[in-house]
Amino acid sequence: MHVTDSECKTFTARAALLGVLLSVIYSCVNMYLNINFGWGFNFGTLTILFAYLLFRKGDSSRKLSEMGVAMIASVSGLTMGFTMSLLIYLRENLQDQWIPEWLIPSHTCIAAKSLAFSEWMVPIAFLLVIAVATSLLGFLFALMTREAFLSDERLIFPSNLAPATLAESTLKGGKTAGIAGLFVLAGAAVTFLQYGLKVFGVEATEVDLTRFFPQGFIFAVTLSLGFVAIGYIISARVSLSILGAGLVTYSVLAPISISQGLLPYSRDTMETYNAFMMRVAISPVLGMLILGGITLSIFSLLRGWLKGKRTETTHRVGYIELYRVFFSNLVSDRRVMLVFLGLLGLLFSLTYALNPFHPFPPHISVLFFAYMLLIGNFLEFIIIARMQGEAGMGTGAAGTMLYDVPKFLTGYRGVTAYFALNSNAQWTGSSLMGHLKTAGKYRLSIKDVIKSMLITWIPTYVATMALVLVLWKYVGFFTPAMPSISLLQAGVLYKMLATGTAKGVIDPVSFILGALIGTILEAATPVSMFGVALGMILPPHYFLIFGIGGALRLYLDKKHGSKFFWEKGIYAASGLLAGSMIVQVFMMIILKLVWQI
Repeated sequence: MHVTDSECKTFTARAALLGVLLSVIYSCVNMYLNINFGWGFNFGTLTILFAYLLFRKGDSSRKLSEMGVAMIASVSGLTMGFTMSLLIYLRENLQDQWIPEWLIPSHTCIAAKSLAFSEWMVPIAFLLVIAVATSLLGFLFALMTREAFLSDERLIFPSNLAPATLAESTLKGGKTAGIAGLFVLAGAAVTFLQYGLKVFGVEATEVDLTRFFPQGFIFAVTLSLGFVAIGYIISARVSLSILGAGLVTYSVLAPISISQGLLPYSRDTMETYNAFMMRVAISPVLGMLILGGITLSIFSLLRGWLKGKRTETTHRVGYIELYRVFFSNLVSDRRVMLVFLGLLGLLFSLTYALNPFHPFPPHISVLFFAYMLLIGNFLEFIIIARMQGEAGMGTGAAGTMLYDVPKFLTGYRGVTAYFALNSNAQWTGSSLMGHLKTAGKYRLSIKDVIKSMLITWIPTYVATMALVLVLWKYVGFFTPAMPSISLLQAGVLYKMLATGTAKGVIDPVSFILGALIGTILEAATPVSMFGVALGMILPPHYFLIFGIGGALRLYLDKKHGSKFFWEKGIYAASGLLAGSMIVQVFMMIILKLVWQI
């Protein structure tokens, strides 16, 4: 049950401040991981432990509610850093494409790596307006359909339930908070020492042994406790698949490619890696990540059909029924209806004035955005909310079919419409739905949940946007510190969409072959297709360190049982990851700015 607004007034300043501070930190860490590896982590349980340590005194019911406010705020940032980094990458690499300066600064600005406020002000403001307006639309999706969703007993939202359950347990005391706190300090201290040694000319963050191996072999290791923690968290199956694929890639495939003349030989590890990735690895890897997921789904459906299994055994509210519920509740509340129409009016006016579908007429842009907001976003909101409700995770895979393919089929060739016509509604709506599911456990009202999410938007947006620009200018993309794997993958996709052809971008044979191999490995062996793809495309610095984390997970699971991970391991690893990655990101920037290292 939810607490009514009159029953509980526990939105305290200290809880809000803790939530905002942690949201900025988590958002910066996740943005760094997303740009470089396509990952993001939910640190909600870590927030509960911090809140437990800080809010020890006072009424137990109030402490529980403050934990809820802090937790919801800490995982509710509004970030567009990845979008901005991708736009920078496309501006640098697709110079023949029309990308207006209200979306990304000019070629001259980007080439000079200028951070002049006058150049960046309009793009940053435009992305903020779009992000806020569409996120508020997502709130309306969730609020107007919440009863239909929350009455479905299959939707437990495990990623929200875990910290809520932990919050209740901490009222009775426990050691988990101490474990997480200890590992945060350990990760931060070790990482600070590693990067601090650079000032004295001592390299303690990575080891490159390529020059000691025969021609063509590539071997380097990043010495990061944070990546060991990631390897531990993402499961032994995925981590060890990354290790195996990395070993095969850099000790077998790379030497063969060089010996056959497919790649130029170089003792420079990153130069060889970049050449190998673009000429050999990118096609099969994209086949696994894009086509492999589709073929695996088809394989699973066929296997279930052959075994006579049914995927649905009870009635569930369908899309048309949810549409009816949404619009019925919308028109019955005049204030909500006015907000809804105001948001649409703002978005449609901007779209008409800027015309992202140029050279098509402006009304095409408006019509497509209307379809996207009112149909595509709502459908994807339902899909993601149900995935997160049942499995605790979501994916934007449906977005390709709902948005990218229809845009392409209009005959549009370019990249502007793919970014200007963007939306956070589906993700914000599903996130709010998860928080509403567990609001009763924290004794929070619906208004408190919404306020907890809203207070983080501006701080996290500003922090992540500033961080991505500083990383781009002073660290650079496609470096050992910023491998930018996600930018490469997305850049290839948008180049294909913009040009209307795969020629010169991917090799169709290896693309299809990669998908088939990945599907067979995933379906018939313990190997993870996702792990294999990452092992092939990650720089050689990472496969061993992830493998160490996976081996540690496998060892501890066998020695103490799988419950150990959920009872202690997850808190220790989350603390180590947070402490290490926070210090790593900011030490890289400080060393570059102050010591030019």
